[in-house]
Amino acid sequence: MTNSRGPGNVIMIEIQAEHVTEVFTGFGEVNRSAEAVATYALQQYQRWLKASVPVGVHLADQIMLPLAIAGQGQYATMPLSQHSITHIELIKRFLEIDVSAERVDHDQYVVHLNTAT
Repeated sequence: MTNSRGPGNVIMIEIQAEHVTEVFTGFGEVNRSAEAVATYALQQYQRWLKASVPVGVHLADQIMLPLAIAGQGQYATMPLSQHSITHIELIKRFLEIDVSAERVDHDQYVVHLNTAT
């Protein structure tokens, strides 16, 4: 298809747990096989499953702002992405919220958000 707006294949793995829904996605690229796209998404899922945390790496930065606006919250997640680290700095800069990430295991962190004292 010469008029395609996207790079081709896409796969989404959706996991619905009791308190969270996680989505793992692989996008096709030029010269990337469908198998490679599927393998990438599967590897993301397996990494999250191995970490035994409710919040995956991509959801971790998305739930920070609602918790910050609420004034408090905490959640277990995987090692923070650069996007999450940047998000923490932005929240600290614009809201009166203390945010910290405590490493509890090799693949597990707990993010704490509390009203600044």
